[in-house]
Amino acid sequence: MKKYELFSVGRSVGLFLLALGIVFSLAAAPVMAEEHNGDVDGVSACPDWAIRHWDKIIFMIVNKEVAEYFGLPYRSELDIKVLDDPESVADIKRKVWDFLTGDPDSTPPADFRKFIRIIDVDYAISGCWGWGGWTAPPA
Repeated sequence: MKKYELFSVGRSVGLFLLALGIVFSLAAAPVMAEEHNGDVDGVSACPDWAIRHWDKIIFMIVNKEVAEYFGLPYRSELDIKVLDDPESVADIKRKVWDFLTGDPDSTPPADFRKFIRIIDVDYAISGCWGWGGWTAPPA
């Protein structure tokens, strides 16, 4: 037998075994994920302390003076992403106001709710803060 023929057979067997290993790994992955419910040996991919929930709020400023004050377009759809506590009821207009002012401790005008129209809370996402490299919500 020639040297290159033996190498060719060995390479074919090696590629076959590699392909077989990949097939078995892919077949076992859903079973493993189902058995562990996303955890591997009791260790979550993201620990509870690192989970953060973000809301995307789509809104419009319907008062021309307020829009000018914040330097934002009047009666245009705008969106922000803010942290949310999934275990409490959120005051969405107050979240928008706090975002615009940059000061959640400020006292807004009594009629600030008239200035903001909520169009939609598009989605809520959770990220793994400080675990796996996330430092901000995705755009």
